[in-house]
Amino acid sequence: MKRILHLLTGLLIFLFIGITLAWSIFVVPLEEALNATRSQTSLCFTLNVLIFSVGSILAGKLIQKIAPANLIRIVAVIIFTSFFLLSFANALWQVFVLYGILAGIGIGMGYNVAVSTFPKWMPKQPATATGLLLMGYAFSTTLFAPVVNALTTRFSVFISFRFIGITCGAMLLLLSFFVRAPKEGELKEDEKNEANTSDDAVPSLDTEKMKAAVEKQTTLPDVETKTMLGTRLFWLSFISAVCSQSLGLSIINHNAPIMQEEMMITSTVAATIVSIAALFNGFARLGFGILFDKLGLKRAIYVISVLQCSAIALILLGSLTTSMVLYVPGACLMLLNYGCSATMLPSCIRYMFGNKYFSSNYAMLSLDSIINSLFPTVIGALQQASGSYRLPLVLLTLFSACAFGINVWFARDLTKYQEKLKLIR
Repeated sequence: MKRILHLLTGLLIFLFIGITLAWSIFVVPLEEALNATRSQTSLCFTLNVLIFSVGSILAGKLIQKIAPANLIRIVAVIIFTSFFLLSFANALWQVFVLYGILAGIGIGMGYNVAVSTFPKWMPKQPATATGLLLMGYAFSTTLFAPVVNALTTRFSVFISFRFIGITCGAMLLLLSFFVRAPKEGELKEDEKNEANTSDDAVPSLDTEKMKAAVEKQTTLPDVETKTMLGTRLFWLSFISAVCSQSLGLSIINHNAPIMQEEMMITSTVAATIVSIAALFNGFARLGFGILFDKLGLKRAIYVISVLQCSAIALILLGSLTTSMVLYVPGACLMLLNYGCSATMLPSCIRYMFGNKYFSSNYAMLSLDSIINSLFPTVIGALQQASGSYRLPLVLLTLFSACAFGINVWFARDLTKYQEKLKLIR
């Protein structure tokens, strides 16, 4: 029961730090209010994603000295301050500082602290726990998008920012009192209860298979961050992360504008579709975590590869033909892929390089956001220069094809690494 309550706390924390994913809803109102261009609003999102890695690295250092609960309280103050002050912004540079930098640091810190702390409550199924937590991050858009759109339509985008600051700041502060990692030996009682329950039943072939699957899910030996950075396997996982995350972030940032400008639909309909797509993003995180624990990392890499290629192809065809029938499934698939990727990244670092140095190791992987963050800005600049999203989407399709090759290389190198350690699945 304890682990369920703690995982629920983690899910809610991700729910209230995931508001950054709803950025595309703010784009058009901000441009109108501040007389900004698409490339400028895209740069705000780019800066937020870029600074996310700074917050993640900072959390990786601080978590060794400061309790996770206190770090979440710091995050609550940062989120409240950034969005509340943003509600009084009257110049674009203030959006850059408050949303791009301050909120980016807070979200990066909260993300790392939560993903480092809560999966420890499910040591035998870390990917499933990670997916459950990150589902809250994705569902933030589903929860907030309709409310934010209604507040923006009735009042202004700045009132929406104030609502976000007060709501998210207060809830994170409240949830911080329930944040902690399990103490040594604390989970043994639950494990004994599970063992006693299984002993009461006659073991079946399926039960034996399940036990074997759990044994296979133990992580590979712990590797220090400095050593990890010297391995080719880490850099292949880094490039794979760049590919999957940059494709997803590009669509997240431009999803609503693409539909409004290419398909000529209203902002209300666009916001509704954004919310629906976010459901795919959310459920994919939990579903892929369960899949990862069952199938392993290698097969998970191939699933990601197929999803992202299929998604961008449908998005491109939908844009070229102005067909919502093609575009919406493509956008949903891309958000599905983004959700799967979000769960795979911390899970693969934990699997390949162990639990002991996970927080600092994952912080290094989160540096992929330095590159990922450039994509939405480049897409915005290309859209502004060409007058449509068709050229940017063609380039993203070609990039996806290259990403497929990288992922094949990553999967093959992983097999060699497992063989070297004599821990073949």
